[in-house]
Amino acid sequence: MSIVGWVLDALDALLDDHQYRERVAIRDGLALAGRWRDRTLTVQGAPLEPSILADYGENPPAEFCWGDGSEASRLTALAVMLWLLPERRARHYADRFHRDVVADLPQADFDRTVPYERWRNRLIARRSGTAQPTGDHLAEMGGSRFAVAEESASDDGE
Repeated sequence: MSIVGWVLDALDALLDDHQYRERVAIRDGLALAGRWRDRTLTVQGAPLEPSILADYGENPPAEFCWGDGSEASRLTALAVMLWLLPERRARHYADRFHRDVVADLPQADFDRTVPYERWRNRLIARRSGTAQPTGDHLAEMGGSRFAVAEESASDDGE
């Protein structure tokens, strides 16, 4: 990454953590790693704590869970989305993220990068019935219609 890119990333981080985190996930993918024995999870290399859920009025589990359809696994998906996105969008995306990603993780140690932009664009297309994002989503993403349209055009048709 160039010095200019690094400076812009640093400024983004100062302005809005969620926006910065999502931009990194769009650019690089969403890096998830889990240790099954102690049920710990990292997102983009940063430890994620179940207590993030309490900050948003949820009753956090003692530890994370993944690889099944349980309520604890669903809360793990919500915790990842709350770390990544503003609350409204995190809650909007969490159930689908659980079904598409968290429930399919192995019940073992893992290190996986989710192609977040592709996943998000497919979710938007499914919910709106088109390959274009909704107006609310565009507003929250700063109107980045170009990146979404470009990704949708290269979609494999699912």
